[in-house]
This record gives sequence, C-alpha cells and structure tokens, in this order.
Amino acid sequence: MGQRDLPATVVRELIGEAAYLGLSAATPEELSAAESEGACDHVGIGAVRATATKTDAPAGIGTGGVIRLAASAGLPCVAIGGVTSADLPVLRAGGLAGAAVVSAICLADDPREAAQQLRGAWESGQ
Repeated sequence: MGQRDLPATVVRELIGEAAYLGLSAATPEELSAAESEGACDHVGIGAVRATATKTDAPAGIGTGGVIRLAASAGLPCVAIGGVTSADLPVLRAGGLAGAAVVSAICLADDPREAAQQLRGAWESGQ
C-alpha cells in the first residue's frame, strides 16, 4: 500500500489476518506510523532513486538512506523505487529483507535474464 491509499488498518480489515500486507515509507515519521498501527507485515522503504514506474514517488534517498531507515525499523524492510542489480548486494548487506523491482525486469530486452541477474546480485550480498 502507498501512503495515499487506504489506511493500512482498513486494508487489514478488508483482507484479513492471513494475507501479507506491506506499506511504503520514505521518512522516519511514515515508518514510525506504520509500526505503531500494527497492521503491516513489512515496509517498503524508498524510493532508492527516481523511477519511471511511479512518477509520483518521493525523491530518491539512495541505498544509504534506505539502510539507515531500515536499521531503525521494527518490521522487515524491502527497498523500493528505482532499484538496480548494482544496489542489491549493498542493500542485503545493510540488513534489508528484500527489494521490489519492476523497471529492471519489465524494461529489459530479456526479462528472464534480468531477473536472473537480479537474483544473483542479491545472493552475492550474503
């Protein structure tokens, strides 16, 4: 869910406890609110950098900004927004639980190869 979507507590009521719910957060205040509501299973932190996928995404905070926010979180965190394969080892080493990618796969000439490269980059950050 995004910050401008339905409140996470309302979404949780609609989808039930068995469904997995994530909320985007780009600031310490948004992260704190996501945690205190208690409705989310994880938080998507970013944007790492500008992305063509979501033109209204907040300004990029870089891998360092994502890692700093994730370090203070009480929920599992994934990086979102403009994530590339070069970011993945750093993000994993920085404690992120994962990353969400769209453009890196959907805009690739060979999406299957792009997905394999992303997975390899993530695994190299162990």
